[in-house]
Amino acid sequence: LNNHRDQIQRVVVLDWDLHHGDGTQSTFYHNPHVLYISLHAQSHFPFSKDCGPQHVGQKGTNVNVAWSRASLLRGVGDAEYYAAWKSLVLPLIREYDPQLILVSCGFDGCDGDDRALNNSENNASTHLTPACFGNLMRALKQDPKICTKIVATLEG
Repeated sequence: LNNHRDQIQRVVVLDWDLHHGDGTQSTFYHNPHVLYISLHAQSHFPFSKDCGPQHVGQKGTNVNVAWSRASLLRGVGDAEYYAAWKSLVLPLIREYDPQLILVSCGFDGCDGDDRALNNSENNASTHLTPACFGNLMRALKQDPKICTKIVATLEG
């Protein structure tokens, strides 16, 4: 990105996953040109102490939507992700006005992922449907106030 600074001043890295992207967060934590947004279970591996909502980075460019263990036990599914998307994620992206969006797609929060359940305590996990991920991406791509330069990468 440093080689394209004249074309790309602001980038969003959006991480939807059961686990916190602690490496990605630490890479961009002090970079005001990158808005990092992570939706994750706060109580799961890698048990990062910096994955809570209070860790906002330089100039508020780090956002952790961290589902607590209590929330996970009550059930975090499509409806909760849609609510976070509509009320927080999309408005933040609109306001930041990036020229590029990178989506770090982890699907271990999806129902049926045995790895997610094996790593959770008392089945404290997200229960997302495959359709949810498609709907989140569709809402991102179809929002007329958000740039359409989106790169999605599969994790894990």
